[in-house]
Amino acid sequence: MNITHPRIATATAFLVVVEAIVPMIIAHDTAHDASSPAIRRHHVSNELDLLAERSRQGDAAATFEYARRIELGLGTRRDASLAAYWYQVAEEQGYTLPDDV
Repeated sequence: MNITHPRIATATAFLVVVEAIVPMIIAHDTAHDASSPAIRRHHVSNELDLLAERSRQGDAAATFEYARRIELGLGTRRDASLAAYWYQVAEEQGYTLPDDV
């Protein structure tokens, strides 16, 4: 292949520029857009991990919130039976629903 051919050289230069610019555009968009799905997933996942840790430490409110997120599929896959288990754990830890619920 003759890379000195004007069309090939132009196409190669274009690809080099695209490879350099696209990652910068993506990084810029995600860094400035807190509502981007990638950032939300990462943020929710960290919150879920923190709730799981607090639950293991006996925090009944955290356990209930952990169960709720599993039930609704927030930051994880939906799993009704696993959520029911964690709701039971929250109850055993002493969690009660507020009166206004």
